[in-house]
Amino acid sequence: MAIYLCPNLSTPERENAALRVIDCFEKQLNEQVLMSVENSLRLCGSDTHAGDVKEARLVVSVGGDGSVLRAAKTAAAADLPLLGVNSGRLGYLCALEMNELSSLTGEMLHGLRSEERTMLSIQIDGQTRLALNDVVIARPRLAGTLSAAIIRGRDTLMHFRGDGLIVATPTGSTAYSRSAGGPVLAPDTGCFALTPICAHTPGTAPMVVPDSGTYQVIVTETGTDTADVLADGVTLGSLNEPLFIRKHERSLRLLRRKDM
Repeated sequence: MAIYLCPNLSTPERENAALRVIDCFEKQLNEQVLMSVENSLRLCGSDTHAGDVKEARLVVSVGGDGSVLRAAKTAAAADLPLLGVNSGRLGYLCALEMNELSSLTGEMLHGLRSEERTMLSIQIDGQTRLALNDVVIARPRLAGTLSAAIIRGRDTLMHFRGDGLIVATPTGSTAYSRSAGGPVLAPDTGCFALTPICAHTPGTAPMVVPDSGTYQVIVTETGTDTADVLADGVTLGSLNEPLFIRKHERSLRLLRRKDM
């Protein structure tokens, strides 16, 4: 059996954490550890751990919640469950802490429950991109505002002027959206949160909308700047044409402890 490792290698401490995870799965759980060629060369000095995610039964991220967000795309595309091991500051989406590795057994691993988490599908520049938490449309600079409309079918759900807009999944409703005053959604609810960022339009408020259908975001005015599109904190590009957002056909199977 094999796992596919998605480690955060941004610091020597994070590299050591990834090596500990490899040691745990290989020696304690007798699992083969695979990863990208790039990560294998950087972490192990050779391509001995290089492999395809399709050969694995499980994707394991090592880092914090940011690492889970990045690994979610890999896991969802391969239709594999995702286990987060927290070696960072924020690990709300992680099921295990580093100090639990020494006592980890196969029975404990099999005892984790799987939660279905909605993913967003974003159409931009002719490509489909995925997000677990949210899509953000915002000005690249703090100065100035943008005007935008959110449309579903023939209905304009929101037309506002402000610093930007967050379209959040239930998972992402407790992240940036919540900080911007958005509602908290239970992980298993079939809806999205539309949260304006510092809206200047009187009466504009966050909305909870169904996760069925396609949502179209049209920026009607940005002044001299463009509007940027970010998915899970990663800039995808500038919004030069209508943006289409919908529920992705595959959900993420996120492993969680039964007491979470």
